[in-house]
Amino acid sequence: MATTLTQINHFVAVARAGSFSAAARGLGVAQSAISQSVATLERELGVQLLARTSRSCKLTKLGEEFLEDAARAVQDLEAATQRVRRAAHLGKHRLVLGLTGGISGLVTERLLSVTEEERQLDLTIMESSVGRLRELLLEGRIDCALTYGVSDEDMQLKARHVAYEPMHLLANPRIMQRFLRPGPVDLQQVARFPLFLPSIAREAGAGQLLAREAEKLEIRLDLRYELQSTSIIRRLLMQEDLATVIGLGTVIDDVASGELMARVVEQKAFSRRVCLAMVSSRAFGTAESRLLERILEITEDFLLPCGIWHRGPENFTPPSLELFRQRRQKITLRSRGLA
Repeated sequence: MATTLTQINHFVAVARAGSFSAAARGLGVAQSAISQSVATLERELGVQLLARTSRSCKLTKLGEEFLEDAARAVQDLEAATQRVRRAAHLGKHRLVLGLTGGISGLVTERLLSVTEEERQLDLTIMESSVGRLRELLLEGRIDCALTYGVSDEDMQLKARHVAYEPMHLLANPRIMQRFLRPGPVDLQQVARFPLFLPSIAREAGAGQLLAREAEKLEIRLDLRYELQSTSIIRRLLMQEDLATVIGLGTVIDDVASGELMARVVEQKAFSRRVCLAMVSSRAFGTAESRLLERILEITEDFLLPCGIWHRGPENFTPPSLELFRQRRQKITLRSRGLA
């Protein structure tokens, strides 16, 4: 027999109350039911969680370890119950959406800028790296992820295609003018620059892609740093004599203002597939359909016309920064209630 949430809830109640009788009174159930439930849990786990006396009980060492995770599970269940009730009351569907830092910089404002009448999703957004978003999906911590490169052969995840995003060589104008040579930007051009990777080379993401392609073509990169945090990318690009290869979203406003320069890397391998991913066992229901519909609207109305995302993997047209500035200003005014 599998462990049940009722058993875990009864164990947590006993551990917190210090006795079976107090836990039974708090939960409003018979003491015998609580005692039997916890005993069954211990048999299922094959360990003793509580050391019992005639009047009280005390957590064993294993019980103390189990309590932390069990209490968190009960808390998460209570929170999930409240969220579902609130969503049902509001007539909304709740989703937790994971985004990479770069994608978040492109879509978050527009996802959250709809009016109350339009908002049919109770949407929570979480940012993380490509590799960590995959882990969060498999752990059940997020419902969906707008991310890169989920393969059609992936047995654990399934994905709905959205667009392609070309990666860019990014640097401040001084460094770009110093190292860039005429002609298309390929890995040979990239290798001329002092670089930092925006993610560790062994992790999924831009860093891994750059390192893998350079090794495949036997091109040696002038690599100075590897980072797992996107929070200091802008500072390194602005203040240091360094360049990197990433999607535009992380620093799009700095590129649009002219503080940073960007050049499309004109190799198919550096055009990443953007997709809405979820675990294979999850049904693509009403909430997921509404989310995908909203993402596709943002793609069609904003990202494709601005040339930030493309329909195909071999489109290396540079983005229209002027159009981006105009549409960014429009959505900013709308979010402030001024449009």
